Formats: sequence, structure tokens, C-alpha cells
Amino acid sequence: MKVIGLQIYGYGKFENKEFKNLSPSIQVFFGKNEAGKSTLMSYILSILFGFPTKQQSEQRYEPKTSQSYGGKVIIDTDIYGEIMIERLPGKAAGDVTVLLKDGSIHGEEMLQELLSNMDRNDYQSIYSFNVHGLQEIQQVGADDLGRYLISSGAIGTDALVSIQYKLEKELEGLFKPNGRRPLLNAELLHLKELQQKVKKLQDKNDTYYTFVEQKEFLQKELQTIEQRIFQYQKNLNTLEMMQSIKPLQLEKYKLIEGLEALPTHKPFPVDGLKRLDTLLSQLQPYKVQLSSLTERKLEWEQRLKDIQLDEHVLSCEREILTLNRLRKSYEENQQKLIQLTNSYQKLLEEIERERELGQIYVDEVQLMSFDTGLAAKESIKQATTNIEALRHQKKLLDQSFNEVKEALEECDLTIKSYKQELLSEEERRTLEEQLQSYKSRHHIASDKERLVKEIEQIDQKLTKQKLKQKKQSKKALGFYIPLVLVLLVVAIYFINTQEWGLAIITIGSTILIPILYQNISKSSTNGILSHLIEDKNSRIKQLNEIHQVHDSTSLSISDYERAEMKRSKDAGIRQLLEVELAKQRQLERSYNRVITQFEGWEKEYYQVNDTMKQLCEKYLVQSNSDHLMELFDCIVRLKRCFRDKKAISKEMNIIKNQVEEFHKVLQVVGEATQVEINLSEPIITLEKINRLWEQEEINQEILNSTTDKLKEIGEDYLQLQIEVNVLTKEIEALMNEANVETEEEFRKKGRAEESANRMKERLLLVEAQIPSDLFNTELFDEFDDYELKKLELEQQAKQEQQKLKELQRRLSDINIRMEEIEEGGLYSEVFHEYQLAKSNFQEQAKGWAIYAVAKDLLARTIQQYRDVRLPQLLKTAERYLEILTNGMYVRLYAEEGKAGFTVERKDGLRFSPSELSQATAEQIYVAVRFALAKNMQREHNYPFIIDDSFVNFDAERLQNVVMLINEIAKEHQVLFFTCHEHVLSQFHQEACLILS
Repeated sequence: MKVIGLQIYGYGKFENKEFKNLSPSIQVFFGKNEAGKSTLMSYILSILFGFPTKQQSEQRYEPKTSQSYGGKVIIDTDIYGEIMIERLPGKAAGDVTVLLKDGSIHGEEMLQELLSNMDRNDYQSIYSFNVHGLQEIQQVGADDLGRYLISSGAIGTDALVSIQYKLEKELEGLFKPNGRRPLLNAELLHLKELQQKVKKLQDKNDTYYTFVEQKEFLQKELQTIEQRIFQYQKNLNTLEMMQSIKPLQLEKYKLIEGLEALPTHKPFPVDGLKRLDTLLSQLQPYKVQLSSLTERKLEWEQRLKDIQLDEHVLSCEREILTLNRLRKSYEENQQKLIQLTNSYQKLLEEIERERELGQIYVDEVQLMSFDTGLAAKESIKQATTNIEALRHQKKLLDQSFNEVKEALEECDLTIKSYKQELLSEEERRTLEEQLQSYKSRHHIASDKERLVKEIEQIDQKLTKQKLKQKKQSKKALGFYIPLVLVLLVVAIYFINTQEWGLAIITIGSTILIPILYQNISKSSTNGILSHLIEDKNSRIKQLNEIHQVHDSTSLSISDYERAEMKRSKDAGIRQLLEVELAKQRQLERSYNRVITQFEGWEKEYYQVNDTMKQLCEKYLVQSNSDHLMELFDCIVRLKRCFRDKKAISKEMNIIKNQVEEFHKVLQVVGEATQVEINLSEPIITLEKINRLWEQEEINQEILNSTTDKLKEIGEDYLQLQIEVNVLTKEIEALMNEANVETEEEFRKKGRAEESANRMKERLLLVEAQIPSDLFNTELFDEFDDYELKKLELEQQAKQEQQKLKELQRRLSDINIRMEEIEEGGLYSEVFHEYQLAKSNFQEQAKGWAIYAVAKDLLARTIQQYRDVRLPQLLKTAERYLEILTNGMYVRLYAEEGKAGFTVERKDGLRFSPSELSQATAEQIYVAVRFALAKNMQREHNYPFIIDDSFVNFDAERLQNVVMLINEIAKEHQVLFFTCHEHVLSQFHQEACLILS
């Protein structure tokens, strides 16, 4: 059966897709990941065996963008010819339609006939495998590898090995011969302890003990009778089975006798007679042509002997041509080597200069490991910029601090001076009393004089205050402009580093600080000026009032004026003191702000300085280096020099090797042509060799006419001789393989081989219909008269049934009498516990027995497989293994008493699979899997589906497995799926289909 076409209505990613004219031998499907290889494999299996149900774990590949689901597979069979199989959604696995070439339409029954009633799992186990099968070999232990291969050869998977392991584990979990922890071992110990207690109590009751013995005896008798009844029934069943298969057994005997009667026919090659006739028909024409060419060849060979040449010179033709071809490059290499040497020396000098410049003395490997990328350079540049900005900010802060400090000290001195000029409280009180006495007499004149002077003093204070305000504005402008510039630089840095929160705070501070300072300064200054102006206006008003009454108050007021001036001076000093105190408070606030800015600067400087220290440690320079950027540039230049040095050194080594190779070839040619070699002047030596070689070339031309003719004859002769030798060796190989010497013996043996093959095929078919447990021929000889033996067994079974009923009655009476005795007390309780434990043990033992029987049946099944099917499978696997290993391993043995295979190497040594390499174990697995499919269905050659199973093979193993696939493809179609281009190159292009 061969798949020759696919028409997909909708399946996974494929919609309305058709694949026509698939190769009947090897069809390769190539595609990258997600190209649809797994989808295509699942589609073929789903059309043949049904769509996976929703309860199954396999994917259904229902289309996401279309309602269509299903499609067709066109196959070609030997019996029915071309068949179309269509499957559409319907019942659980889909509705299938089979259309034959004659136009008849069939259903699921026809499809099952075509597939020999195989299901999807059986097909995948036998005819489909992938890389996971090979990978599982890597996980199998050395002791279990043989059993794994046996299981793969039996059913295509490791299911037999898994079942064996599970049964062994369950048995060991229940009972171990020398164990204590398993369940049955623990139950048995407990049962023995209870039995000892019961025996002690039984000594006190002899009657009860007698009943117990009678009960045990009757139970044994019951068990014996039940076993006999079971055996009689089993014999009856066996008798009926043997009666139904006796014709097949008789046919088997006849076939065996016929095989034994045949003359010796082993060994004999496959299709030996047909191959011999073909070879003989091809050999005869070649012999006639060979005889004619032999005579002509002898004639021309005699002519050639008369010509003599210096073969030593001519044998060096290739080397001489090579030298001439390399001559120009050799001269150029000599010049280039001088230039490279000079460049190399200059690089060493430049490296030394750079090391001294940057004081960098780490080794080359460590220096080349330094990070000099753009990110590293930018981080160094940013750190350097930050630290410079902080140092500049420090200078501005120091300047501001000194100015505020000087102003504060000056203010303190002024306040101290004002306080010294103030009148004491006693002096002021005395002065007030004197003025009060003068006021009564000279009130008007003194008031006028006082007011005039006070107005003059206020004018002086106003002038002085305005000058101070102007001076303070200039100082503030000199302080705040640099501070605003520094804050703007810091804001730009935060914007570049995307620290938006800090950037907004810095910009806000830049705007608010001048505004706040101006408001504070204006408020303090405007308050003093407004106070002085109000005082002046008040005194002018008082003076105007005094002018109105001036004539009536013209008294002498000299003493009064001096006292009033003294009091006015004291009042003025007090006002100035208040102004200075206000100024002192303002300067103290400015001082505190500068201190706060210093603290923020120190915190930021610590962070930037820490970053700088880390960068210095990274590049192994001093932590306080102020030239890190220059050192970084120096490291970059050194790395470039080291790379250039390495490249020049590599190029120099290549050129030196080329020069040395030229000298070696020149010496070889000189010795061969006996020309004196002078390596100091190799070009002159080459000229001598060229002249000698040219002379021999002229001599060679003289022989051309003769040698050409002789060569032509020789080629024809050699070709015919090769053909004759090949055919002769093939005939000899057939004779040797058949172990005969003459053609007549070979033909006689071939006819016997054909007869034997026909009998063996019929014998295998007959044996397959006979149950394996009835293969023993002695049973058939023992039961000749089936009816009489059947009647005898039925009578014996009936008699045993009567005995069984009688023993059951007696056992029931004993149990009743024992129950009466057990009602007495402690003995009954202990005995009941003993019986309960015994019953539990028997139940557990039944479970153990079930596993033991299952293990024994599995072992018998495997043994039957080893005896019946395994020899033929091993014979096929040996031939495949020889192809896969290039003839290194030639035989496979399944020896009795061993779990796996024994492999024989071509030198006769034998190995277990665990002693072989992993690669050889994988090759054995591949050979066994192909052999299983080869021997499973001889009448139906189903297609192989292989999914990238050999991607881990090296080139030679891959080539061998492709050779084996080509061998398999002679009888089976191979559908090969791969995503690796190097695997694709092993197959013919016309057999490859590209999935996009």
C-alpha cells in the first residue's frame, strides 16, 4: 500500500490544500518549525484510522478559520489498484468513504480490510517512529538495554519492559524471601506469633486440637479435590481444542516431513537462479571484445618500451607548477613580512608609550576585559561632569557663606557700638527730669529747635538708609545670579538623566529664591523708610503749629537745647539699633539657608564621588583620579593597539608558514631532480629546476602520439576487464554463498530452495493458527480416541464432585463443634484473631499470586516470541545492522536465559548492548524497528512514517541510515518528515516536497 496523493478540505493550518504525485518509494516533506509537518502526519493517520475523539489526548487539528474538516487520501494497492479514502465529520471518528477504481463505494469494513484490522496505536508502534524513540535509549540503564531492544522488536515500543518492571515492583512490594518490611512478610510474622499463642492454648484442650487437625486435613482434601476437578475441566477444554486443530497439526507434520525430505538447500542466495542467468548473459559478449583488445595492447606496449624519460623530473610536475604559481606571492610575502615586522615593532613602542602615559601596567588579558563601550564612556563622562559641577557649586557656596558671615560680623560690631553709645537708664531718667523743668519755661522755643533738629536727623537717616538699600541690592544681585546659574545647570542635568521630580524642584527653587529675597528685603527696608517719613511729617506739622505762636514764646533755651539734643541723639541711636537688629535677624536666616545648601551639596557630592570611586576601581586606577576620562581614552587606544598587534602577529605567522611551505616544496623538488638547493637564493634554484623540467617536457611530447593510442586501448581494455571481473566475482559470490562449485549444483540447490521456501511459508501460516501451548506433539499421540477420553474425564469429575460435597458436610460439623468449644473464653478470642489474620494473609497472598501468574504469563509470551518470531526478525535485523555499521557488526543472538541481545562483531567478538557505545545501541534500535515492520505484515507493505528520527546522527551514520531507507523503500513506501537541511541534502531533489 502506497500513499500517492492528499487532498485536504480543512485540517489544522491546511485549507483546500492538495499534494499530488507523491513518490511511491521515498517521499520527503521538508519544512521549518510551524510549517505543518506534524499536522500532515496526523492528517494521514486520522483519514486512515479516524479523527481523535475529544476524550483522547491527541490533537484534533480542527480549523480555526474554516468550517470544512477532513479530506481525502489516495492510495495504491496491489489488489485493488488506486483507491480514494475520504473521511468527513460525523460519528466520533468521522464518516469514511472508500471509492475503488471500478467505481464501487464502500465503508469502514473495506478500510479495515485494507488495513488488516490494525488500529492507530498498532500502526504507530510498528510503522511510525521519531527521535523520541532514540532518545529513550539514552535514559535506559545498562542492565535494561537488552530487554528494551527485545520489547521494541516485539511490539515496536518499550511496553513489555514497562509491564515487567511494574509486575516486579508490585511483587517485591508484597513479599521478599528474606525481607521484613513488605506487607506479606509482616503479615506472616504476625501470623506465626498468633499461631504460637493458639498452640499454647490448644495444650489445655486436646479435644479442640483434634478438631483443628481434622479441619485442616479436610481443608487440604477439599483443596486437592478442587484442584483435580479444575484439572479435569482444563483437560476437557484442551481436548476439545486439540480436536478442532488436529487437521492443522497433521498438515504441519506433513510439511515438516517434506522439508526434511528435501536435499540440502542451505545456504542459498535470494533469487539465486534468476541472478545467475542474468550474469551469464552479460558476461559472454565482454569476453569476445577482451580477447581482441589484448592483442592490440601488447603491440603498442612494445613500442612504448623503446622510449626512456627521467621520471624523477616528471613526477615533480605538480610541485614545480605550484612553485612557479607561488613565486610571485613568495616575493610579495618577503616584502610584506619586512613591513609587518616594522609595524609590529612600532605597535610595541606605541603600547609602551601609552602604558607610561596612563601609568597602566595590568597584563594584556586583563586590559582587554575592560568595558570600553559607549555606555561605559558615557557613564565616566557623566560622572566627571557631575563632580566638576559640584565643585563649582562648592565655590559659589563658599563665596556666599563668606559674604554672609562677614556681613553678620559687621552687623554684630555695629550693634555692639550702638549699645555702648546708648544712655543708661539713670542718665536718661535724669535728663528727662531736666527737660521737663525746662519745658515749662521754654516749651515753644525748645520745641521749635527740637523739631528742626529732629527733621534734619530724619533727613540724614533717610539718606543713609537709601544708600544702604542700594548697597544691599548690589550685594544680593552678585550673590543670587551665580546661585541661579548653578541651579539652572543642576536642573539641566536632572532633565538629561530624566529625574523629572528633582528637575521641577530645582527650577522652582530658581524662580522662588529671588522673589522671596526681594519681598523680604523690600518689606524690611520699606518698613524703616515709611517709619522715618511718618516721623518727619509729624515733626513738620508740629513745627508749623509752633510757628503760629512763635512771637509769644521767645525765651532763652541754650540749656534746654543741649539736653534735648542729648536725648534726641539717644533716641536716634536706639532707632538705629533696632534697624541693625532687624538686619542681624535677616542675615542669620541667610546664613541658615547657606548651611542647608551645604548639607544638600555634601549628600549629592558623596553619591557622585562614590560613583567615581567605583569607576576607578573598575579600571584599576587611583580612587582620587581627576583624569579618569583621559585614562579611559588611553585604555581604548591600548586595546586597539593590542588588537592590531594580534592581527599583525597572526598575519606574520601565516606569511611565515607560507614561506616555509615554499622552501619545503623547493627542497623536495631539488632532492627529486638532484638540483643543488640554496635557500638564500631560492629564485635562482627555481630557475634551474624550471630549465630541467622544460627539457623533460619536450621529451614527453615525443611520446604523446604513442601513449595516447596506448592509453585509449588501455582504457577500453580496463573497462572491459572491470566488467568481466565484476560479473565473474558476482557469479563466484553466488556460488560461494550457495557453497557449491559448479553451475549444475547451483541450479539443483536453487530448485530445492524454492520448494523449501514455499513449504516454510505454509508452515508458518499453519503454526500461527495453532495455540502455542498445544505445540507439544506428545499430547496428540496421548489422546488418540477423543470421545472415549472425554467420557472418562467427565465421569472422574462427577465422582470428585460427590467427594467434595461429603467433605464439605463433615467440615461443617467440625466447625459447629469447634464453635461450641470456642465459646469458653480467651482461647476463642485468640483463635478468632488467628483465623482473621490468616484470612487477611490469604487474601494478600491471592493478590501476590495474581501478580506472580501475570509475570509468568508475560515471561512465557516473551519466550514464545523468542522461539517463534524472533529468529526471523533477527535475521532481517542483522542485514540492516550490517548496512548501518558498514559491516562492523554482522550478527544478533537472543541466547537462552538472557534478557536481551548479544551482538557479534565482524572479528567474531560478541558484546551485550550495554557494552556498546550509545551510537551503536541507537543503530541496533533502528535495525530492530525496521525488521519488526518487515516481518510483521509480509502480505501488506504499509508505508513508514518517520519524523526526524536521525537528526543526532553524524554524517557517516546519517549516510548509512539513508542507504538503509533506500533499501526499505524497495518494498515499503517511506514518508520522511524533517526540518533540517543537511538531512534533506541526502535525498534526491525530485523526492522532496517543501512545506511553506
